[in-house]
Amino acid sequence: MFSPDNSKVVYSAISGSTYHIFTKNSDGSGSEIQISDSSTTLNLSPTFSPDGSKIAWYGRDTNNIYHIYVRNSDGSGTITKISGTTTNNFNPSFSPDGSKIVWQGEESGVKHIYVRNSDGSGTITKLSNTTTDNQKPLYEGARNIF
Repeated sequence: MFSPDNSKVVYSAISGSTYHIFTKNSDGSGSEIQISDSSTTLNLSPTFSPDGSKIAWYGRDTNNIYHIYVRNSDGSGTITKISGTTTNNFNPSFSPDGSKIVWQGEESGVKHIYVRNSDGSGTITKLSNTTTDNQKPLYEGARNIF
């Protein structure tokens, strides 16, 4: 995926025995920057925030649970876990202003849609309340699509 200004790409690639998240200049210059760290494995589905300053993705922790994570796109700062549940979480998407992240999470075997502030503050809000699966949420304009 390209950054909003097309200067960088973010992707998942195998490094050692796990998939990590990397960024690199889109013209091929410079070195890769590893965004994920050794606390997670199988890191997938990275996406840039609208201003390109953050990257969100999902990764598997040491308990084999998938969570949503966010970090600065230049690799600085700490990694913030956005999802707080003990069930699997996938497919993060930033709001148009970058202040929130929406994602798909499982609860009692049903996929629901959740949202939280992209800095990890505040509470997690469940947006869907059905008995059937809701999948691959994304923001389009000023509204959630799922």
